[in-house]
Amino acid sequence: MTIGVGKTKFWNVSQPGSLEILHATNVLVSSSRYTHETLTLGIINQRTALLSSKQKLYSISVDYIVVINPDDVYTCHT
Repeated sequence: MTIGVGKTKFWNVSQPGSLEILHATNVLVSSSRYTHETLTLGIINQRTALLSSKQKLYSISVDYIVVINPDDVYTCHT
């Protein structure tokens, strides 16, 4: 995953279950095929994100929340 210039914070909540949270401001992200071992939430608050998962391409607008299941393979570009 490539993360451009900006400000980021990362949290890993291990109880109950497991959850990873990334907050990024003014950041351009580009990832090749990627997966997480935990449930992943993404909130789009700037720009539009392009997410590809399970052979489908999604254009995600501002104020949308993305939920990615553990071990799902995806790519993301903002």
